[in-house]
Amino acid sequence: MIWIEHAIPPKEFNEPANLVIDKYGYPSFGNLLSANSSPSSLINFGGIQEAGWLSFHQIGNWREHHNYWYLTDIFYSQPPVPAINGEPYYPGYPDDNPAAKSTEAELNCRSAIYGSFLSGAFGGVIYGVEGMWGGDISEKAV
Repeated sequence: MIWIEHAIPPKEFNEPANLVIDKYGYPSFGNLLSANSSPSSLINFGGIQEAGWLSFHQIGNWREHHNYWYLTDIFYSQPPVPAINGEPYYPGYPDDNPAAKSTEAELNCRSAIYGSFLSGAFGGVIYGVEGMWGGDISEKAV
């Protein structure tokens, strides 16, 4: 299923989001704004000139290691803003393959961290594991 078919095109979100920022300003305490968009907020919403509501860019919802180049695009975009990889790799996802507690999962996690950082995710990399999404407490989810 292609989710874009069930919503307005991503760039059409810019108009109301920009209006909110124009009227109320950015969140207090320096909180940054972005969206967990696939493949990236830069691709979906455009640069800061179009999407003034964005204060950083991120890639997300694609967990494979061949998507780091979207971070490099963000790194070279102007004006520069921080970038993060919002969903690089989840140990145990999907269906515990490879198992969360395995050498392969550990290698994938390191690849996600290093690959993201070396591609421009200087704002950070989010870590998650399959078992914690549902609040799982079983031994298998640990």
